[in-house]
Amino acid sequence: MKNTITLLLLVLSIIFGINQKLNAQNSITHIAYTDKDSDVRLAALGKLKDQNSITHIAYTDRDSTVRLAALRRLTDQNSITHIAYTDNDSVVRLEALSKLSDQNSITHIAYTDKDDKIRLEALRKLKDQNSITHVAYTDNDSAVRLEALTKLKDQNSIRHIAYTDKDSTVRLAALRRLTDQNSITHIAYTDNDSVVRLEALSKLSDQNSITHIAYTDKDDKIRLEALRKLKDQNSITHVAYTDNDSAVRLEALTKLKDQNSIRHVAYTDKDSTVRLKALELLK
Repeated sequence: MKNTITLLLLVLSIIFGINQKLNAQNSITHIAYTDKDSDVRLAALGKLKDQNSITHIAYTDRDSTVRLAALRRLTDQNSITHIAYTDNDSVVRLEALSKLSDQNSITHIAYTDKDDKIRLEALRKLKDQNSITHVAYTDNDSAVRLEALTKLKDQNSIRHIAYTDKDSTVRLAALRRLTDQNSITHIAYTDNDSVVRLEALSKLSDQNSITHIAYTDKDDKIRLEALRKLKDQNSITHVAYTDNDSAVRLEALTKLKDQNSIRHVAYTDKDSTVRLKALELLK
């Protein structure tokens, strides 16, 4: 009988202790949910153990500092994903992203987040080439597209960017990764940025393509660089006779070997500096 009473008292003591702890947690939860001071709510959060309560705070607290602290204690990937998609504070979303492992969720963020820095960080976590290609083609921030480009392996995708991206810096970076001479030639002929065309020219080896640029590019500096790569005397002569820039014609003149061609320049060039140089080269 005495042992039974002792056992009963022990059970009651345990139940009482559990109830006290439950009451304490309920009180702490109430404070964490309702106190008007964020420091108090934050302190209460630190004492909580229940993941559901912590999740509720991470979703609903009006202070981003408190939501961030709650997020850091979450372990459920679904809850973290929800925050990464929906929180109105970029610092909180970025932290949530750092805790994600699911590639589908990361892809969604890389495609849709309104903050460039978050999309960039999501991109850095992507592994699927199709997803990376989509970002490289469509993101509205050039820094994000440029980062995506560096992760691409497919030459067709890189070529598409080199042809179509609206930012010359991105097109230039894509061009530098191209190996196909036909693609490089297309860029050298058609890109609207002289820096890109000049870079394309530097990668060309075909004399016909270089000649075309020396004859037709609208930028004097590019025609001059093309001329410097020319080997055919007939092509060089054509430039020496017809280019509208005296510096280009003068450079072409210095590459001429035929005295008749040099004489023609000495007789006919409209710039006296070019004619004088031609005169010096006559024998």
